[in-house]
Amino acid sequence: MNALLKVTLAGLLLASTMPAAAQAKKDSPVPVDVAPAPPAPPAPAAMPAKRIAMPKDAAQQANYKQRMIAAVAEVMPVGKIMTDVAASDPYWPSSKARNPNPTKLSCMRANLKEDGYRKVLASRVDSYASSNGDRFGSDLALMEGEGAKLFSKIMMAGARSATHGENTELSALLKEATPRGMLDLMRLANDPENAPLRGLMGMESAIGADEKNGKQIGENAGMTMMLPMLVDAMEICKVKMDEL
Repeated sequence: MNALLKVTLAGLLLASTMPAAAQAKKDSPVPVDVAPAPPAPPAPAAMPAKRIAMPKDAAQQANYKQRMIAAVAEVMPVGKIMTDVAASDPYWPSSKARNPNPTKLSCMRANLKEDGYRKVLASRVDSYASSNGDRFGSDLALMEGEGAKLFSKIMMAGARSATHGENTELSALLKEATPRGMLDLMRLANDPENAPLRGLMGMESAIGADEKNGKQIGENAGMTMMLPMLVDAMEICKVKMDEL
C-alpha cells in the first residue's frame, strides 16, 4: 500500500507545481534595458460556470454515471498506477522481506486491479449523484474535457517518476495545452466551486503551491481510493494485516 501512496502523492506533488510555476513566471524580473509594458487593464470577473443537472431519464442517468466512473478512473488513475506498480514489483502489495504466502499474494494481486478500482468508483459516483444531482452534468463535462486530460497526464508522469525514475518537466506535459484547457485544469485543481468534485476523487482540498500540501493531499487521496479495495481483497483472500 505504501507504494501506491508514494506514486499517488508523486502525481499530486507534480500537480502542485502548477500554481508555483505560474507565479514564478509572473514574478520574474524585467530586464533593465527593456522598458516595462504598461499595466494591463483589470480582467473582468469570471462568471461562474452554469450548472447542468443530471438528466431525469433513468437510462441517461445510468449513462452519465458510467461516463463519470470512466472519467474519474482516467483523471485519478489509481487502477493504472496499481497495474504499473505490480508489473515492477512481483511482491506487491507485500514485500520480499515478509515472504508472503504465494497463493494469497496471487489472490491479492488479482483483486487489486482496475476492475476493483472501478467498483469503488461506482459506489462513490452513486453517492455523488445523489447529493450533487443539480451539477452532475456540468461536472461530467469538466471531467471529460481537456483540463481533466491534462491532470491525468500530470498524475501518470508523477507515478512514472516514482516507480521508474522517468522525470518529465511540467512544461513538456503542458506544451500543447490550449488556454481553455489550462483554465479548466486550474478550475479542477483549485476552484472552490469544484471542491465537491475533488472530493469525489479523494482530494479533500484544493492543490496548493507548496510541496507539503501536495504530499498530504496525495497521501489522503491514495488512502481514500485504495483502502476499500484493499479491505475487499483481504477479505476475499483471507489475508491478515500482519501478512502484508
